[in-house]
Amino acid sequence: MPNNPLQVVLNANDYQHIPERTGGGAVKDFFQGHDDEFVAHREQLLTDLDQIGRAMVRGDRPVLTYMHVTLNEEAWAKTKRPTMKVMPPSKVPLVGGTNLGDMIVELTPENIEAIRGSISAAEKDVPMVPDKETNVLKPKPSRERGEVGAIRALRAHRAADRRAFSAQEAIAWLADPRTGGMYLVETFIDPRPQDSKEIRRLRQRAVEAFTHLQEGLAQLELPLEVEDTKERWQSVRLLLLRLGSNQVADHETLLRFLDEHPIVRRVALPPILKAEHAAQGPAAGAIAAMAAPQAAGAYPVLGIIDTGVSIIPTLEPWCVGRTDLVPGAIQDRSHGTFIAGLSAAAQALNPHPVFGEVPCKFFDLGLHPTQADVYDDVYPRGFMDFLEQLDAELPVAVAAGVRIFNMSLSIERQVSDAGYSDYATILDEIADKHDVIFVLPAGNLEAAICRPAWPDEPADVAQMLAGYRHIGQDRLFQPAESVRAISVGAVDPPDANGQMRPTVYTRRGPSTALGLKPDVAHVGGQGGRTPNLFSVGSGGQLTSGSGTSYAAPIAAKTLAALNHLIEGDLQRETLIGLLIHHAALPAPLGHAQVSKFAADFVGHGVPAHALDMLVTDDHRITLAFIGTLQASHELAFPFTWPGSLVSAKGACRGRARLTLAYRTPTHRQFGAEYVRVNMEAYLRQEHIDTTTGEVSWKGRLKSEGKIYERHLIEHGHKWWPIKRYEQALPKGQGNSSQWRLVVDSLCRTDVEFPAEGIPFAAILSLDDPRGQASVFDELRQTLRNSGAKIADIRTAQRVVPRV
Repeated sequence: MPNNPLQVVLNANDYQHIPERTGGGAVKDFFQGHDDEFVAHREQLLTDLDQIGRAMVRGDRPVLTYMHVTLNEEAWAKTKRPTMKVMPPSKVPLVGGTNLGDMIVELTPENIEAIRGSISAAEKDVPMVPDKETNVLKPKPSRERGEVGAIRALRAHRAADRRAFSAQEAIAWLADPRTGGMYLVETFIDPRPQDSKEIRRLRQRAVEAFTHLQEGLAQLELPLEVEDTKERWQSVRLLLLRLGSNQVADHETLLRFLDEHPIVRRVALPPILKAEHAAQGPAAGAIAAMAAPQAAGAYPVLGIIDTGVSIIPTLEPWCVGRTDLVPGAIQDRSHGTFIAGLSAAAQALNPHPVFGEVPCKFFDLGLHPTQADVYDDVYPRGFMDFLEQLDAELPVAVAAGVRIFNMSLSIERQVSDAGYSDYATILDEIADKHDVIFVLPAGNLEAAICRPAWPDEPADVAQMLAGYRHIGQDRLFQPAESVRAISVGAVDPPDANGQMRPTVYTRRGPSTALGLKPDVAHVGGQGGRTPNLFSVGSGGQLTSGSGTSYAAPIAAKTLAALNHLIEGDLQRETLIGLLIHHAALPAPLGHAQVSKFAADFVGHGVPAHALDMLVTDDHRITLAFIGTLQASHELAFPFTWPGSLVSAKGACRGRARLTLAYRTPTHRQFGAEYVRVNMEAYLRQEHIDTTTGEVSWKGRLKSEGKIYERHLIEHGHKWWPIKRYEQALPKGQGNSSQWRLVVDSLCRTDVEFPAEGIPFAAILSLDDPRGQASVFDELRQTLRNSGAKIADIRTAQRVVPRV
């Protein structure tokens, strides 16, 4: 039985240092050997730039414009981008992006000529120079030639980029009282004084254009209310425009003005927030049988942000507090009550080990009205007011012991490849402000576009997915892309053999920018007319249902239990890292023919129970490195591979699993490139050249060679704040027992590493797959002898044992 506790390296920050930095490498010539094609490309860019410049000075609008710079796929990496010579951010503000490899820059009369000059300076004939080591002649392109070649196309930001709906469609959508009746307008600048004096001076024209926009709106002679969100949120600044008219001509006048104003980046219609469940089964009639909490027991507490939980005898003893803004007579509380029942009694109502997490008490935040007209009364500005109310209510729940909040509410908009939603951005800000974790559903497919049942045979899965007729309509719903939250997909309940498969209704990843979402999955009940996940109805009766909104709270319980088990202040990244580290793919998804599809449906898999994450067998050890990485630093932690897994020649066998979670800075203006700092974790083994004795370090777990940026993003999850790697060394590898765990970082162009550092958690497990070696004792002893300060993770022995 596992009884060795997880080991925490207490002095992880002591192993940080500033490493020697190598240069960025030689300039890449994207047109090598094709000089005539390069000249044609250069002239086309100059023609496009001139056309954009001529449009900039048309009419009485502010004299500036915005240009999309689309890069060749091979130029996505930071070192290849045209930001050193052609468009240096110190002269040409980099203000955003859309898709991967798309930059948006701010053009003014002062910088457009400089850009033109840099493009013109790119040479046709590349000089040949002798190589320093071989003396062989090789081409040496200028930085200008490399950067011009990196650019695929230039174009102006246009009306089609700003909005994707007509005036008639807007009138119909805004008539729904749940929308708040407002247009959401995003600009290319936030004039709040948060940038340096140099940047504010560089962008003075943009600040003036923002003022011009506000003045122009006031002069339209329309019944228009304008509200600025600058006092509400730091991460999002929008102008909320409510037009008190249903006349198409009035809406067209407003939209035309916004389409033509250069400082306007986007005009959007507000989302509608809905409770996410696929189906609710018929009530069985009998009152659900569930025990009351033990009087002397201390339980985890889960926050439930939903429709409210019915006040019924079976659930009320589990409630530690509630906030309820919604009138009770007409509110349908069945959704929130079902979730509360799973929180308190999932295993009692669904007897199977997969539901065996400890029961949780709950704090009821009944913030979501189920009636459209009531929604308008409670939240006149729609989802913006909902989020503001959520922000205001959280402190009371946090004071009651809640840190994990299940919020099974989505907006029926799929995540975008080209941008990060307002909803996810504000949720991230709220999570940081209150130091909490939101758990969100992946979203459900409507019955008409559900997938066929997941095949039993692995060979049939690819055919089923390829034959799905609604490809592109089954992506995750917002805000499941949130990088601070845990998003949950749904699997069917275990079959007779204990196997679980993705449900027919669960929505799929990837997230924005090929990010790995959902993070995990749990049982959501089988789709169809007879859902088989059981919980409590609003009258206390046993009922069944299905949906990712019911999978989410089961996973959230595990996070709440984990937070409860570990005493003391703990970074959120540690909880997230442990959850991901110990998640496992259901057996049917582990087959080689299926695993490449699995992450889009179940992420890293189904989580283990919280207590199981904190203990290991004798043949395994898990180490947690918890710290804050400082600018320009890397963590390099040396250790010796367990001796019983090392051969006489130094070959190391066993299995290693490494998970990294970190709190990345984000900026939604940059679209798919909204994650602004990347952190990576490496496991490296000392390599001794048997001929020369020279020592070097070889990467394990993943390749550390030169690979194209798209491959690193898609398969290595570069720029994603959660990474997990695993490798087995069954026959032994290398010739030395000396290893290093390394964590380092990379900022995007024109991004400063946060002065306070970036919190992270790296979780490393080493084990003997044969189950024989005393890995735990051996490694712990060598670490202590080396001077590392390690300790058992402190657990609170206060949780009621599992039934």
